[in-house]
Amino acid sequence: MAECDLTFGCQCGKLRGIVRGVSPRNGTHVLCYCTDCQAFARHLGAEWAMDPKGGTALYQTLPSRLELTQGAEHLACLRLTPKGLYRWYASCCNTPLVNTVGAKLRFMGTLLAAYPDADAADVIGPVVAVGNVDEATSPTGLKAKGRVKMVAQILGRHLRAGFQRDGRKTPFFTSDGKAVVRPEILDPS
Repeated sequence: MAECDLTFGCQCGKLRGIVRGVSPRNGTHVLCYCTDCQAFARHLGAEWAMDPKGGTALYQTLPSRLELTQGAEHLACLRLTPKGLYRWYASCCNTPLVNTVGAKLRFMGTLLAAYPDADAADVIGPVVAVGNVDEATSPTGLKAKGRVKMVAQILGRHLRAGFQRDGRKTPFFTSDGKAVVRPEILDPS
């Protein structure tokens, strides 16, 4: 399958970007049913970003592939715990966008809900990993799969990116590893 660039952004259109080189070779299509992904969507009032059983479709790739082209001032961040994932969203309309671990790991999980192109799921390829099915809001009929393959792909991309000129580039963290916007830490309740 050929690589292509996909438009990326929020529901209202104020925050836009491009994810470059999208293909199954350059990223991993994942379906996650964890309660944290569900809490992120619910906190934003973005239940529409999940499937009916609480699953979040993600395309995991390198942050250097994402270029924010418009409305970066609307980029906001929250963390469910002080050490949890950085969960990025558009503050203008509360569209969930991306999950990152931190500045050191070259990784981002982009939510498919942030790709307005109707054929985005076709371009990124089939689901490689399904996780946390026991945390779904109702039985999915799915079995967890692909965790080892997913982790291997994340680490492989991370290591290869370390040898590339722009491999460390990220729109989410400064060169000294700080988030570009101060993350809101949610109250556990």
